[in-house]
Amino acid sequence: MKISAIAFMLSAFLSTNIEAHHTNPLQTDTLEQKTNSLQELLNSGKDLHDSFGMNDYSGFVDSVNNVYRKFRMDCNKKYAEFVREAWKQYNAEPPVEKPQMNKIRVIPVADTTQRVTTAAYKVAKVVRKPSKRAQPSPIFKIPEEKPFLLDDMPEARKDIEFNKDAITSLKIAGSESGHESNIGYEWTEFYFYGTKCKVRLGKSNKFILKDCQANTIADTWLTLSDARFSNAIKDCLTLRDAGQLCDWAYLQMLKSLSETFCGEGTNEATMLTAYIYCQSGYKMRLATVDDKLYMLYGTKNRLYNNFQYYIIEDAFFYPLQKCENNYMDICNVAYPKEQELSLLVWTEQRFNMKPTDSRSIQSYRYPELTVEVDENKNLIDFYNSYPSPEGEENFMTRWVMYANTPMSSHARAAIYPTLHKQLEGCTQLEAVNKLLNFVQTGFVYKLDDEVWGEDRAFFADETLFYPYSDCEDRSILFSRLVRDLLGMRVALVYYPGHLATAVHFDESVDGDCIMVENDKYVICDPTYTHACAGWTMPQMDNNTATAILLE
Repeated sequence: MKISAIAFMLSAFLSTNIEAHHTNPLQTDTLEQKTNSLQELLNSGKDLHDSFGMNDYSGFVDSVNNVYRKFRMDCNKKYAEFVREAWKQYNAEPPVEKPQMNKIRVIPVADTTQRVTTAAYKVAKVVRKPSKRAQPSPIFKIPEEKPFLLDDMPEARKDIEFNKDAITSLKIAGSESGHESNIGYEWTEFYFYGTKCKVRLGKSNKFILKDCQANTIADTWLTLSDARFSNAIKDCLTLRDAGQLCDWAYLQMLKSLSETFCGEGTNEATMLTAYIYCQSGYKMRLATVDDKLYMLYGTKNRLYNNFQYYIIEDAFFYPLQKCENNYMDICNVAYPKEQELSLLVWTEQRFNMKPTDSRSIQSYRYPELTVEVDENKNLIDFYNSYPSPEGEENFMTRWVMYANTPMSSHARAAIYPTLHKQLEGCTQLEAVNKLLNFVQTGFVYKLDDEVWGEDRAFFADETLFYPYSDCEDRSILFSRLVRDLLGMRVALVYYPGHLATAVHFDESVDGDCIMVENDKYVICDPTYTHACAGWTMPQMDNNTATAILLE
């Protein structure tokens, strides 16, 4: 089959599918089929590329890209039509107060002269580890667009050129991606947690939202749907990938970009954030109070001590900007293939390095376990802004997010070589006991309500940075060390008022253990001073404990 024949297929595809899709592009049942059909056409053309030449294939790719442009424009036009009408007043739900743990105020010291007893317990409940999912993506591929002049207002059309060599890659500070090319493009530079970023936005992208009436918002949405904004969306997604940004970090990055470009606290900044966020594949809703525009982001998680929120269908929606009103006029229109924001952090966030002062951490029983570590202040600031969530209305799920977040490569490079060296030649039990004492005695215990005024769990890097920590923080850090350094499975163990850990050994180990899905996990409490593996802190009942499985 020649390229010309494939082009004919494409023409037929356009005539039979575009018009059908135009009638209601917000229906998602056939979008996946259309995307797959386009990809099959692209693959067919790619297979024939060597036989029929680059020019034919490039023209074919341009034709397919125009299909993507047409689909996206149709979806945005239909979305804008609904924006003109689909507004309703919703009453806010009050903020969810973070559960307060009645934690142990005085940590007991284990009597190492006593004999260790062995007992197996079946835990009362198991919180299972969450499954990973791919981050949201645009409904259709966003083609690269040529540079635009201020008065050049192109729509989706066949004469838009794609110069693939105009920009080879984007660079985010702290990454090792390639070089930048500014030729022909206007850029907006902005800083995001100390990290310099660049996006192709310039004079031709300026817009004004004169008021917050439905028709004005719809008209502005169509303006943003113009091809002039396509490269900006592509650049933002490239930055997300280059910086390994989680969903929350990506949302904060878009907010920083929009406020730099449009002005902090402006309706235009909110509109730009909402548009790029939506086009990136995320679930959001536009809302107004008086003449102020708000963006609500959708998530499956309830956020503690956050702003008031709104329950719409099966998701919780939170305003990105603080709003004191207990109601909002919300435009409840779903964009095709939208996905909720996830609060899980599966990868290290690559922010520019701003070192903090270093600190020394030493084990009491094993003084050779001494490390010096500093942290990235930009990462610490980001974690300080992170909301504390719960999943499935279970407050214990919040610890999974903290514990499954990887330690930064900078901190690992500072402490892991020393710890690795001191653990060489140890049995699993010996290595675990050394790490237990390192965490038990290397940090100063203090309750969160004394330090922060509320309960607060730490990511592993935060425990290495802040001067005080409690049972949650130590359990999260210890679980990270055991998984990274020893490759052993770990579960968090929750007793009312206390959090500990349990480790799955390959070798036989005496002491208390819990049975989780037919696997034996030995109690290891990084807060119970000088206790070894198999020791349960006094007054903790393993029969009523909950096991929280980690990745």
